[in-house]
Amino acid sequence: MVDIAATISALTGSLEIIKAIRDTNHAYDKNELKAQMADLYGNLADVKMALSDAYMELKERDQKIKELTEQAKFKGSLITIEGFKYDKVEGKPSGLPYCPACEVDLGKFFRLILRNRGSQPRCPKCGNYYKAFPDGNV
Repeated sequence: MVDIAATISALTGSLEIIKAIRDTNHAYDKNELKAQMADLYGNLADVKMALSDAYMELKERDQKIKELTEQAKFKGSLITIEGFKYDKVEGKPSGLPYCPACEVDLGKFFRLILRNRGSQPRCPKCGNYYKAFPDGNV
């Protein structure tokens, strides 16, 4: 996580060095000036790195927000019957439901599949088998 206080401190130090150089009457000798400039470059490099880290964190946070928003929208489009979530078509459940175990454990939706006609539906992710569904499917 980005340390905002340290970033502000480094930036403040850089500004103080710049102000000190500007306010001098060229009284610095060459070695003192080089030392001040080295400190300034170091401080500005720290600020650049911290701002780059902050930018990456914000991008990751924005991506997570987008994913959660899409997931909430998808979840809201489903219909729940006795613990199983189905796609909703014209207000009624449609197709095989999604695995309730994966929804709880992983927060993701995996539609149950049938390997063969008449077989028990199972989750392709966790492998759980389910018997009959409340809407009469399977």
